[in-house]
Amino acid sequence: MKERYEQLRSKAWSMPSGNQKLRVLEESIRLADEYMSKQQAYDARMDYTDEALMCGCGERMFISFGWCLSEFERNPGDYSSHHILWHYKWILNQVWRFTDFPLELINRMFEDFKTKCLKYDYHLGPYYKNLRAFAMARGDVSAAAEAYLEWKRARRDALSDCQACDHDALGQHHYQLGHYKRGLQKVKQIFDGKISCRSVPKNTYSNALLPLLEAGRAEQAAAISRKGLRLLAEGRGDLDYYADYLRYYAIVDLPKAKRIVERLTPYALQTREDWTRFKFLLAVRIFFSQWYRKKRRSVPAVPLHVTPEWVRDECDRLAAAFDKRNGNSHCSSLIERQLEQAQRLSKETSR
Repeated sequence: MKERYEQLRSKAWSMPSGNQKLRVLEESIRLADEYMSKQQAYDARMDYTDEALMCGCGERMFISFGWCLSEFERNPGDYSSHHILWHYKWILNQVWRFTDFPLELINRMFEDFKTKCLKYDYHLGPYYKNLRAFAMARGDVSAAAEAYLEWKRARRDALSDCQACDHDALGQHHYQLGHYKRGLQKVKQIFDGKISCRSVPKNTYSNALLPLLEAGRAEQAAAISRKGLRLLAEGRGDLDYYADYLRYYAIVDLPKAKRIVERLTPYALQTREDWTRFKFLLAVRIFFSQWYRKKRRSVPAVPLHVTPEWVRDECDRLAAAFDKRNGNSHCSSLIERQLEQAQRLSKETSR
């Protein structure tokens, strides 16, 4: 069985991301649990957690990671603290995206991560970086600003994200505050090709599209949209990024936006990650608001139930679920702000 286990893991490493790869990894977990050691069962689940994130199935991370975290806590000397905490960062960036997880649980997870960082002699930069992202996602600008300052003060160490990811996050922070030019300055090294990684510049390009329009740099936005769209994979894994491109093209190129809606909406209907579903369907709602401003014979080729009314209601439902969990009205307000922004930028770019 050891040979079969190793064959499955080797096969998975050479496969593209997706459900088929997850099934292969699930089989390796089953074999490890039944025939192999705890270490091999742990390794198989860590691989599974990684792939679940990559292919856009974040909901599958929690059980596999939870098993690994419990095993690490029982036998910390048998496993790498760096490895488990690195994956814990991913979990913190995923857990708030699901409305089923209450605020109290999310806060406890952040505190647990902080405690473990200190216990194993890591600085708290990753803790504050993820705390900032969560605070901004729920509209708590004051908490986000405080976490941002603590993140900037923290010393870098082996648990810190790479320079490219950190520069991208700096840009996002300023975009979300409406400081578009300052945010674009933070990602200049990425635009210039001086720093990159597995995620960058893919996410940097998608994040920067509307800030570039807001800063009056439409030609640069068009250039990076052409480059960036080619970096995205078909499927749920990059759906979050496609939402940014859809919002952008709904403003500057409706036929191209229509093609994204037709290709990617089925994946948005499949995803169980509430935040990604909300983000993409809000982009579809923006597209519909632009598309149907004029009478058109062409109707987007999407599932029959995906009408402008259904998309509106689904966006409102998801926003209400997030707002109930977070104790505010941020996501409901976000809908109106993004619709207004699209209408305004559409008028400005058509002059």
